[in-house]
Amino acid sequence: MKNKVSIFVYLLVFFANMTLAGEVEKQRLVTSLMYKSGLISQIESNAETIVNEYVKALKNQSMTNDQIEKLSRIITPFFNATVTKGDARQYFVDNLSIDDIKKVLVWLESPLGRKITQYEEETSNPKIFSNIIALSEPLKSNTVRLNKLKNIDELTGGIEGAVRMAKNSQISLVIAMMSGLPKDQRISIESLKEEMKKDEESLREIITSQMLSYQLVSYKNIADDELDRYIAFLDTASARKYHKATIDALDQSLVKANRRFGNDLIERAVSGK
Repeated sequence: MKNKVSIFVYLLVFFANMTLAGEVEKQRLVTSLMYKSGLISQIESNAETIVNEYVKALKNQSMTNDQIEKLSRIITPFFNATVTKGDARQYFVDNLSIDDIKKVLVWLESPLGRKITQYEEETSNPKIFSNIIALSEPLKSNTVRLNKLKNIDELTGGIEGAVRMAKNSQISLVIAMMSGLPKDQRISIESLKEEMKKDEESLREIITSQMLSYQLVSYKNIADDELDRYIAFLDTASARKYHKATIDALDQSLVKANRRFGNDLIERAVSGK
């Protein structure tokens, strides 16, 4: 009996160590994935871009420079890149297999994968992205290239993902702010979604224009045959899972950030700060 117990304990320890080793390996691979895919750089650029967009919207509300500066300081911590990176890391750990991560890393570590990622990171820089429409104009006459970019977007879910993130961010912000109102003054989530549908087409047009411009500028130095190889990679099961996980992770993180921001605005309004 004693020997059976010893074997049982040994097996428990053995499998526990295997599980721990697998978890450590997955964490390492996710870290490598986030850096080599350019996601770390993109998240940092997005954090700055989001704050800039909020500030731009504030400038259209006839606010003084002092008021805008104060609100900018309030907004910035809620769209912290460090928090978003942590959210994305955990989402990848929970939703991607080690095998999927390794297959994506094979592409990202290839010469073409590194080149494409480098161009994407450079174009994501807020200083470039803020002028992306004008930079892309001379490139829009190439119909062959436009068709390839449409294919890339369909495989990555770029436009649809960006539209979803924008809508969910708005909804979460408004819901958080409504939590500070009396119940009889709040509108339902269904009514809010219906109201947003009125602007959905214009939102989609803006995002489509931005995404197309971003791709045109990012891939302008990538040859057509290289884009074909990129498209072939994007059409693999592992790449589809990775891009879906990326959009879902960023979407969830933005929802949480806007919810926290909305709650803070209400608390400040109530307290008079």
